[in-house]
Amino acid sequence: MHPLVSRVAETIRQYQLIRQGQGLILIALSGGTDSVALLRVLLLLGYEVVGLHCNFHLRGAESDEDEAAVRRLAEQLGFSLEVVHFDTRAYARQRGISIEMAARELRYRWFAEIRMQRYSGAPIAVAHHADDALETQLLNLSMGTGLRGLSGMPYARQDGVIRPMMQAHRSEIEAFVAAEGLPARHDSSNNDLSFKRNYIRHRIIPAFEQLNPSFRSSALSTLEHLRGAEALYRYAVEHLRGEIECPEGLRLEPLIASPDPETMLYELLQPYGFDGPMCQLIASNLANPQPGRRYRCEAYELIEGRHLLELLSRERSQWSEQPLDLTREGALETPLGRLSWWLEDRSSVKDLRVPPREALMDAELLLSRGRRTTLRGRKEGDRLYPYGMPGSKLLRRIFIDSGMSHREREEALLLCLEDEPIWLVGRLADRRYGIGEGTRSVLHLRLEEDDRG
Repeated sequence: MHPLVSRVAETIRQYQLIRQGQGLILIALSGGTDSVALLRVLLLLGYEVVGLHCNFHLRGAESDEDEAAVRRLAEQLGFSLEVVHFDTRAYARQRGISIEMAARELRYRWFAEIRMQRYSGAPIAVAHHADDALETQLLNLSMGTGLRGLSGMPYARQDGVIRPMMQAHRSEIEAFVAAEGLPARHDSSNNDLSFKRNYIRHRIIPAFEQLNPSFRSSALSTLEHLRGAEALYRYAVEHLRGEIECPEGLRLEPLIASPDPETMLYELLQPYGFDGPMCQLIASNLANPQPGRRYRCEAYELIEGRHLLELLSRERSQWSEQPLDLTREGALETPLGRLSWWLEDRSSVKDLRVPPREALMDAELLLSRGRRTTLRGRKEGDRLYPYGMPGSKLLRRIFIDSGMSHREREEALLLCLEDEPIWLVGRLADRRYGIGEGTRSVLHLRLEEDDRG
């Protein structure tokens, strides 16, 4: 068995790239030396292979010749082949991205679609090798990156892409193709130094080798160390995530106590669209807390509270003011739950103590003059007259004193009489409309639990 075949088999076993019993493997097949070598190795290992070839139409007749060569190879070696055509330049113009990025997006999007729609989620093997990983590390380093970027390429991705040749060198792969007598295409664009990866391959790495003839092997050893460090880092991040994240946002105490709050903020908030500079600003402000301070990105905002950084979607729907007819029994679905109301005789009410999600009011005080009743969200300057205290109290102060989160404040609904709040729905009723000695008819309101419980 050729050493490359043994190396790939060991990589598959060591990193569990292909589950036991999985016979079908998809392979990204450009027709170049690397992908042809991987194809042959997988066939020699006994896997059933389906080639996936992308014609990006970037090199004129040369692109079509690549496709023809891949089709001949499929006939020669007896494997199935899927081919797709892309107008890559048009896609790049539409998206405002580079040709390299456009080709990458188109390729991996098609891979994801075909593996799920046609091949039951079979893994897709790509022919990246050790030298590619080194070039990726240097490319990421040149543009600024973190531990993940410095680790090069993972052996397996979550989208089913695997890299069985990651422990093989380009020279070893080229020797295998020559020994097997395999036809392989040469991509002339690989010599174009205007592409960053080519510049690194042909200029940067040789310059490092002048400083250290063993640069490739020492750099690849460093890559393996960094992959291990990155795995430990991921483990620590996930452990801390469980302490910091909660349904409402991020808990401040464990965040501040973490080894590096800025890094944790980036890990936790980057998926929501908060970039590095914004996370740096948030972290710098942790030492100077200011409840109510807000940080915004395109789709979300983060609101600083006493104990939490609350994360809210900026696209959340706002409640539109709705009139309510309280003179007869009724119900209304709200973001807080189902609000229902009915009238009953005072004599039937045995206990005036009801939970906050209910309210008992004097129906005649509310309804006898035909005044308008509505359900709306909060407004600046809203007040209530709570039980057990003289005068009124600003709704904003009620929110603060009761420890309501910013999410709860923004979702709060008010039952209003001629736009004056008389019930903070589900929480606090206005004493001016409470039941007294002269009450004959009672308006009973109840907010039933919603699905969030």
